[in-house]
Amino acid sequence: MGWGGFNVRILPKDMAQPHFFSNEGEQPPHAVLAAGTIPESLIFGLFTKAKRESPQALRILLGPISDELTQAVSQNCQFEGLIEGWLDWPLDKNRFKLAISLVRRTTPEIMVFGTKNDGVGANSSSLGVIRQLRREMESLRESLNHCSLTGLLNRRGIEEKLALDWQESEALGLEFALLMIDVDHFKSVNDQYLHPAGDQVLVELGKHLSLQLRARDSLGRMGGEEFWILAPNTEPKGAQLLAQRLCESVVKQPFSVRGVLISITISVGVSVLRPHHQLDSSQLYHQAAQALRQAKQSGRNCVKVHD
Repeated sequence: MGWGGFNVRILPKDMAQPHFFSNEGEQPPHAVLAAGTIPESLIFGLFTKAKRESPQALRILLGPISDELTQAVSQNCQFEGLIEGWLDWPLDKNRFKLAISLVRRTTPEIMVFGTKNDGVGANSSSLGVIRQLRREMESLRESLNHCSLTGLLNRRGIEEKLALDWQESEALGLEFALLMIDVDHFKSVNDQYLHPAGDQVLVELGKHLSLQLRARDSLGRMGGEEFWILAPNTEPKGAQLLAQRLCESVVKQPFSVRGVLISITISVGVSVLRPHHQLDSSQLYHQAAQALRQAKQSGRNCVKVHD
């Protein structure tokens, strides 16, 4: 398939076939890209075969890179000379084309966009373009992780934050709380005041909730009228008190939208776990969702903690 002026071919999983990167009569590839999240052994095998079969092709890691691979690459001399560049993802077609053109085989070291490596040997104008590209990619990543309406973390952003916070809590053996919040009868708000007013209520609710959280807590809008709060190092009693305080404060805080005061209530489901090897963060989600369902079934405007 064509993309950004390049002919892109998805490679099969079986690297044992004889002509893996190019068949007889085909033009050799310009670059071989491997996702940075696939296993280290697979990347090593892919790039080793690529270097042997198509030595002229650039060998580039694509997208986010797992912690395991980062450690392996930094410690394993077998990767020296195999990886020649890294591209963040997603990229639009023009950025992809520019980024590919900036990756040059000048040293066996890894070149990461946005970082000046003395061994790269690029001139100052090229480094300026690279830095600008990196800033644009970081801005793009930031926009992809945040809700365009409220400015809070969106589903993608909050799930990434959950994975990082959970990993840290697991390393430290600390309890971790997830608060799942849903606005009660939000459809009636949209029906009575129309959708633009409903959107503004969600914006104001996000601001209100944010002001009552600790610096280490994270708030995100999962979609619609559902919000999540990640509260690391929080025991069940503390998580319950936080949820109750939020619930009570929303009742007392009508939101002013175009001169009209709109009152809402929220229901909150709470789950608290101490990470260990038999659990993962998905357990938090399922328990909090069950607790939120119980809060809804109990008449709304209340807090339920998963037992």
